[in-house]
Amino acid sequence: MATQKHLSIQKSFTLIATINGGVLAYLTIYNFTLLRGEAGAHSSIYVSLLLTMILSALAIISYRIIFARIVSPLAHLVEETRKIESNTNDEVYLTVRGRDEVSLLAHRFNILLSKMRQAFSEIEASNNKLVHANSKISESLRYAGLLQRSILPDRQFRDVFGDEHFILWQPRDTVGGDYYILHTEADRTLVGVADCAGHGVPGAMMTMMARAGVDRSVQDLGISSPAALLMAIDTSMRSLLSDAQLSRAIATSMDMGLALIDFSNGLIRFAGAKISLYWSNGTNVYSIRSGGVTARGEHRPC
Repeated sequence: MATQKHLSIQKSFTLIATINGGVLAYLTIYNFTLLRGEAGAHSSIYVSLLLTMILSALAIISYRIIFARIVSPLAHLVEETRKIESNTNDEVYLTVRGRDEVSLLAHRFNILLSKMRQAFSEIEASNNKLVHANSKISESLRYAGLLQRSILPDRQFRDVFGDEHFILWQPRDTVGGDYYILHTEADRTLVGVADCAGHGVPGAMMTMMARAGVDRSVQDLGISSPAALLMAIDTSMRSLLSDAQLSRAIATSMDMGLALIDFSNGLIRFAGAKISLYWSNGTNVYSIRSGGVTARGEHRPC
């Protein structure tokens, strides 16, 4: 099959401009010749008329070429781009009608459009995976939050203090590294708060370990001495964490404050590791500051 060769728009206009230039040059030279003499003036009128008709024909041809090769294809491309913009069908592309510059532009646009659609498809697939993964993570975090909430002694606080207490526990994430403590022996109650290093899941894991350390220390020592309990909790936490974990730069520290309330004698005994005790007589607010060391520190907290 024989291939058809098409003149490009640039070559078409170059050819027409060359012909127009040649005709205009000839008319200019011919008019200078007429100015020098009147001989052949009658025949020159016909020649000028013929050349004028040629220029007019070239002007009409130029208009037809501009309209057929530029204006009409561009208008068609604009209409098709509007359809592409409003159509979600991935199979819609610009129509390539020839091999000139406008057709080449449409072809390049189709290539770019295809690559963009492929990229958007990959982004959408990745986004769907992220949404699915985020849903699973959020579900797991909600369940982890329920588990962490289950180790908090809310019911015990209600049993001991009734309506004369409140607890403000607002983790930054679904789970967090803050928790509170309550243990009772006869007419004495040990209450406390702890701030484990880290937020979110790491902090929540630390609270589970801290809960185990607190329960073990209370079981071994009782609740009579908050200061001794803090030291025992520190030792217990160290035994739960391996030497390799302690030597690495990971956050395993914990701030804690413990207060023993002796209801029969009307006394409160407090020990804190970077957590202070605030109390009020209804008029003024006072504080008992901690010893300034964490529950993992080597010094005995006050």
